[in-house]
Amino acid sequence: DHHGPVSWEPLVAWSWVACSIAGALLLLGSRLGFGLGVGSSQRRLPEDLQAEKPTVSEPPHPHPHPRCSFGPFPSQATVFAIFPQQLLRLSSPVAMATLLEEPLHAAITTPRFLGLLESAPLPTGEGLEANLTMLRSSLLAMASLPDWDPSISALAAALAKQCSLNGYIWRVSEADQEAVARIKQEVVMSDESDRQFCCRWSRHLLLLWCFGPAHELPRSELLRGRGLLRRCPNWLVGLLQHVEETAEFEHEALRFKGDRSTRSQVQALYEATPYPPWNGRLPFSLRNLGTLRRLIGMLPPWIEALPSHRLDQPAPRVLVAGTGTGYGAALIASQLPGAEVLGVDFSASSLGISSVLHRRLGLQTSFMWYDLGGEEELAEPAGREAFDYIDSVGTLHHLQDPVGGWERLVRLVAPHGVMKIGLYSSTARACVEAARARLGLRPTREQPGVLPSLEELRAARALLMGLPHDDPARRVTHSHDFYSSGGLLDLVYHPCEHSFTLTEIGEMLELLDLDLIRFQSSMHGEKLYSQRFAGTPACSAAHELERWGLLERERPQLFSGLYIFWCQKRGAQETLGES
Repeated sequence: DHHGPVSWEPLVAWSWVACSIAGALLLLGSRLGFGLGVGSSQRRLPEDLQAEKPTVSEPPHPHPHPRCSFGPFPSQATVFAIFPQQLLRLSSPVAMATLLEEPLHAAITTPRFLGLLESAPLPTGEGLEANLTMLRSSLLAMASLPDWDPSISALAAALAKQCSLNGYIWRVSEADQEAVARIKQEVVMSDESDRQFCCRWSRHLLLLWCFGPAHELPRSELLRGRGLLRRCPNWLVGLLQHVEETAEFEHEALRFKGDRSTRSQVQALYEATPYPPWNGRLPFSLRNLGTLRRLIGMLPPWIEALPSHRLDQPAPRVLVAGTGTGYGAALIASQLPGAEVLGVDFSASSLGISSVLHRRLGLQTSFMWYDLGGEEELAEPAGREAFDYIDSVGTLHHLQDPVGGWERLVRLVAPHGVMKIGLYSSTARACVEAARARLGLRPTREQPGVLPSLEELRAARALLMGLPHDDPARRVTHSHDFYSSGGLLDLVYHPCEHSFTLTEIGEMLELLDLDLIRFQSSMHGEKLYSQRFAGTPACSAAHELERWGLLERERPQLFSGLYIFWCQKRGAQETLGES
């Protein structure tokens, strides 16, 4: 028995430790891109898949069932951590009975693995990609089976979504091509009055979706028939949603396009392949990042750089120049719930996707068609103030005149506003130029001609993946963009691209009367910088660029993504201090 007064200090201390650990885990999740499930596409968990005839009286919610969610750029480390180890041993097509054997069956039907397949094009590397294409071939060979286990149907639907997201960039064997042609013929010739038609037809469409866009499937118009859908299995709902979603994107894009014509090859590229491909979901940790960071006192660097009198306003104005499909704008809008966010782009297809996905996420973001490299200024309503924050990452280097486009943004930013800029590194892009040389392409700046076909893209990937590991051109296979057709077009075949050195960036900052606030690198890069210049005194922004340049010469792939940095109109900090 315990006698004497009870001491609460140890309990309070341990509670504080537990809360600290929980907060650290949430932050770690946001760093690694792990979500805690903010919505899924179409599947239920395996035990819920037994229902054969779901009732669908209204258009289903886009993401009715929980599933782990990732951003559009899951890291290769994340993919390797979640990828089923049992699947690595799949070297040839297998039978249904093999897929149902444990532990393989349990590994390939987990919600986390299915959610990963549905999230974004996966940077699998040559090995894992071969395993997934073998899995797809196995499923295709089972097309004639009378019955499928519901969990395998869910797997096939997730794999089809992955193929759709990566633009069908995976190679297709001759045997698979013959099987696809045969199944298409069976779908065309099948009889709707047959009692088994719905189940067999839906399974065939699902397999064909693994090899081509849903709207091009034979008899896909039947997907809009609600009466037929009542008789179909649960897992077909996802295909229906995809067809309806694509139609919604196209309808919304018409609102932005109007009577405008395509002016350049760059615009044509992004009309055909909006970038980046993502499923319209944010990881849980990112959706709650604004509140979480305020609670623990960790604000994003650009928010820290904004003057306090702008943050006190209920709705700081934000411009995302080159918003694409809206993922970056969604991150900003979710971190600053009260901000007035405007996304602009010259691709109506991209704007249509952005508008629909942001509306689905409940974000109050506005979108507008605008060509940053054109002759017209951004048409803002009269009386509107300048922007407190302008985000232009990955846009300026695709303009004919990057400095001119940047100068236009400078005119739009408030006197004490902040700009976040992302530009290609000449050093890091050397491997891209090597890949272009291997493929017989012209150097960048302006590449005339039509975009390559899907077969040409597959052949180019096969050539590059077959190079020796020490070949400079093979380094492009480390890029996330290498694993989708749209990404590969953006990476290697872009019709207009500029890259820069840090010296040139310093000269452009000087030319535009801008002060560098902060230079950004990855966590690994920041660690290398700290180690490389440990013990050295603090330096000016210009000298900081020199230091990063020295580090990049030692590690050429340090900025394989982009140079990213924050800047401000010259003298803004001094003027603010005087006021």
